[in-house]
Amino acid sequence: MKKFKLQLPFSLYMLYALFANTTAATAQENTDTVAVKYKSNETIAAPLLSLSQERSLLPPASVSGTVLAQTPTANITNTLYGRLAGLTVRQGSGEPGYDNAGLFIRGRGTYDNGGLIFYVDGFQVASSYFQYLSPSEIESVTVLKDPVSLATFGMRGANGVLWIITKRGAPGKARVQAQVVTGWQSPIRITKPYGSYDYARLYNQAISNDNYAINGHQLNWTPAYTDAQLEAYKNGTGTDVDWYDETLKDNGRYSNANVTLSGGDTTTRYAIILDYMNQGGLYDVPKTDAQSNAQIRRFNIRSNLDFKFFKIFEAKVDLGGRIEDRYYPNYN
Repeated sequence: MKKFKLQLPFSLYMLYALFANTTAATAQENTDTVAVKYKSNETIAAPLLSLSQERSLLPPASVSGTVLAQTPTANITNTLYGRLAGLTVRQGSGEPGYDNAGLFIRGRGTYDNGGLIFYVDGFQVASSYFQYLSPSEIESVTVLKDPVSLATFGMRGANGVLWIITKRGAPGKARVQAQVVTGWQSPIRITKPYGSYDYARLYNQAISNDNYAINGHQLNWTPAYTDAQLEAYKNGTGTDVDWYDETLKDNGRYSNANVTLSGGDTTTRYAIILDYMNQGGLYDVPKTDAQSNAQIRRFNIRSNLDFKFFKIFEAKVDLGGRIEDRYYPNYN
């Protein structure tokens, strides 16, 4: 721990984050001295070396895989909402298999491509590789965004880096951990178009407005739907089909199960993760050989091995794989 004393003209609470993000500021009333302490042994990840947080200008934001697992979702990008300071998460579709969210770090550094880059265990990967990692595989996810941390990445890190570390074994007895999560997912809100009555009523207004200029800027009420048709749509005797209710279900099934085996000693450590995920969509379609509801099934496996030789050499063997199986309705 290092300690600094700052002379101030009055009592002040101060956040000291210029050289390290782990700070502890203390202030006492009726004194002009503020003691600021910070830890100097913490580091920031980088591709080939680690940087001391004393040299970092901004604190890196980090979240553990255990926290991400609290949000049951097929795509891990949707577990990052509000988890990492400075990271903007924006989801488009919620359809299984196409529900990846766009990730952007606040403050663009280039005009061409504003996307950040992804590193898993020190190796750069595509965003599609990261999207379907399982939270059970992840030890931590960190956002690197300050110039000092990004200096080792060169121009590739201009828009920030998402640094992912997977779980590794620890010395000790063999451990087996298992987790099963299952339930149903429902949409919070579905934006539907107008019904027949509101559509016809507004269409009459729109076509009459169009004829306003054609008729020498004189209002000429020319409805396409008669009052009788409007009344039929309103009281339910006319045709009024809610195709969203006809084609969508109220909820979809979600299941996730994983098993982690880890252990080792001072020379050899291992961590093996097996994960299975199944997410169903909302289409109300029977499952046959020709058609199916939207669905994605994912099988993940990861094996991280660590070895030490002669107390001076260290080797790591990381193996990871994923199988995806997707189904969608056979309709246009």
